[in-house]
Amino acid sequence: MKGLLLKDIYNLKRLGKQYVITCAGMMVWSGFMKNYSFFSMMIMLSGVMSVISSFSFDEAVHFEKYALTLPVTKKNLVQSKYVLLLVFLAGAFVIGTLGSLLMSLVLEGRVDELTEQLVSTASVACLFLLAFSIMIPAIFKLGVEKGRMLLVVIYMGIFAFVWGGIYLLKDLGIRISDSTVLKFSGIGVTVILVLLFISYRVSVKIVEKKEW
Repeated sequence: MKGLLLKDIYNLKRLGKQYVITCAGMMVWSGFMKNYSFFSMMIMLSGVMSVISSFSFDEAVHFEKYALTLPVTKKNLVQSKYVLLLVFLAGAFVIGTLGSLLMSLVLEGRVDELTEQLVSTASVACLFLLAFSIMIPAIFKLGVEKGRMLLVVIYMGIFAFVWGGIYLLKDLGIRISDSTVLKFSGIGVTVILVLLFISYRVSVKIVEKKEW
């Protein structure tokens, strides 16, 4: 699996300049809006979208056919994509959080509340994990292009549910304390990890039945 992971990383290196430019652009845009959490969200989005790019590269050259002639199992093919997702999301989480705090320090002369920033960024990371736990099995089943279309629908559904819930609570005059937010954040992370594991198992079953 290590070789598969390195293969994806080397392939994605060709997009390195594009990601650097995107990172710089998002940093400037976030500075203009004075919304530093926007930077971390967009960096994580760029990170997880790299996983889709890795699928596209593989599909373009029919890599799976070649890989299965090597001492590589179908389960290894699935594992490498989930590990790639976690690695890129974790890296984007760190870069996004540090970048947001740095912008706050440089532009505002102060650092935003670290706990609030971490909870906000972690919540967005969980939403991305939720979306990709649905999308990765779909890509293995339907292919990259149909998976991309499904991702748009997933994003719209998740964010409509989240923001709708927030506005509903505001309309009802319900204020959630920071301790409650932290408590539910912990529960949410646990649920997301369970769903991600279920997603992995579903993907393995799909790939094991698939013929390339």
